[in-house]
Amino acid sequence: MECAWYLERNAIRQWFERSADRVERLRGEREMLKFTVLTENTVHRPGLLAEHGLSLWIEVDDYRVLFDAGATEVYRRNASVLGVPLNAADAIVISHGHYDHIGGLEYVPKDELVPPIHLDARMLWEKQVRQPGESGVRKSGVLWDMAATPHVAEGLVTGESLRELAPSVYLSGEIPLAHEWEEPPQEFYVETPAGLERDYLADEQMLIVKQGDALSVFSGCSHRGIIGSLEYVLACFPGCQLHAVVAGMHLLDGPPERVARTIERFEEWQVDMVVPLHCTGFSAMSAMKQRLADRCVIASVGDCVVL
Repeated sequence: MECAWYLERNAIRQWFERSADRVERLRGEREMLKFTVLTENTVHRPGLLAEHGLSLWIEVDDYRVLFDAGATEVYRRNASVLGVPLNAADAIVISHGHYDHIGGLEYVPKDELVPPIHLDARMLWEKQVRQPGESGVRKSGVLWDMAATPHVAEGLVTGESLRELAPSVYLSGEIPLAHEWEEPPQEFYVETPAGLERDYLADEQMLIVKQGDALSVFSGCSHRGIIGSLEYVLACFPGCQLHAVVAGMHLLDGPPERVARTIERFEEWQVDMVVPLHCTGFSAMSAMKQRLADRCVIASVGDCVVL
């Protein structure tokens, strides 16, 4: 395992060296951008934990964002081991209302200064999973009583439209559904003010960092479809190009045809770096690595990647 880890990281370093000139021409004058994986489905280092979920520590120069909080307190434990100062976050961004992205907010200490927590108010609606052929209902959203964490509730900042968090840092707001072949899973439901409805994850949002003409996009699960989501980003920033896509892509149960179409679009866009995470699934990750080679970076808990 240690040898495989070394070879993968060495390949990443070589990719950076080979592509430096091309990337710098695309970037122009740009800020330092890097992220550290605090929670993900896989881990290869001693002393760290994995869980089904996602949490990233994103740094844009001295602006720091906690992007998603995983399912439990695992992100906080790993941050402590890695020396990541969660209490120095300028913002918390939640990508959507599923437990494995929002659940970790329950574990924010009451004595910790909570930065603005940016989310869509619809993330707080009760979400469910109803599997075909099963009579039971599994809750899949906020699993704790928000009233028990008033320090978290007081930090919530809601919005549904494209907006700027800081210079060069944006939230996408609601993402339009673009392609039938990327439709969200049929087993997702949500309790709305009008009653129980199928959940099309309209609450989902992405974090976008714009550096010159280069866009780096962070997505939690891409339930609205990673390709449609990226098309929306490009429409919001005319004349820009995709530099990096760091995302859970929910291709875990996706047919091979969908995976192939996804990779083809990455190639057409000439994305410099694709980092598939979390719910992308091993088969889809393997296909991306095979097709994109060193432009695809496989990351797990504890990894720090400079974009």
